[in-house]
Amino acid sequence: IMRTICMSLLGKGAFGEVYAARKKINGVPVAIKIMTRDSVADWIQMPGEQQLIPLEVALMKMASRSPSSSLVIQLLDWCMDPYDVLLILERPEPCMDLRDFVFESEEYLEEPLVQHIFRQIVEAVKHCHSRGVFHRDIKMNNILIQLHTCQIKLIDFGCGAQLQEGEYNSYRGTLEYAPPECFIEQRYLAVPATVWSLGVVLYALVCGFLPFETREETIKGKVTFPRKVSRACRDLIRRCLSHGPKDRPSLQDITKHSWMI
Repeated sequence: IMRTICMSLLGKGAFGEVYAARKKINGVPVAIKIMTRDSVADWIQMPGEQQLIPLEVALMKMASRSPSSSLVIQLLDWCMDPYDVLLILERPEPCMDLRDFVFESEEYLEEPLVQHIFRQIVEAVKHCHSRGVFHRDIKMNNILIQLHTCQIKLIDFGCGAQLQEGEYNSYRGTLEYAPPECFIEQRYLAVPATVWSLGVVLYALVCGFLPFETREETIKGKVTFPRKVSRACRDLIRRCLSHGPKDRPSLQDITKHSWMI
């Protein structure tokens, strides 16, 4: 594992802890994610690996495979001992997560900036899908934004899965971003579920808060706009938040929508 100097705690959750650190050799900033082996639910066999590895590591290796995307956080190194799994990740600076960025910007963003940010998020998701990776937890907190350039980085593959055409029957992610079929049928498809989450993110970017807070609100699916939002942006949000999975656009359809061009 590369030699690093730990500095400060960035975040803590059920998964473990993430620390800000720097490489000793050149001072480059990195993040170190530490999880107990017992907390890792899914292990898989990957070609070239002599033992089972955590699914999160496998997904990041898949997403980081060349040619990689500058919009997806890169796994630089990883290791495990009898007790813990450590991931060494790139750490852009200065940056903050998108939720904090919106709240520091008077609670919502103007549409030209939202377009710049949202185009990148969609491209990051498309890259992951092209690598066979279903992130499964697209949300404001899992998108970093670099303050000087407004370039984003999609982070945290801890809820992810390998992409498949068939249905998933267990949800891993954040319920406020989950589509109604997760609650009604307990089954969902990767692309429509992702597009729903993208619709929630886009709404939050232009309105400053999430469109649905409860399971009941999500199932009802009523989308209202408390402030002036352009007709094209409203149309894209409503399409992404269509109640029926088959009524939602594909990722390619999103990129071709008039508001995105």
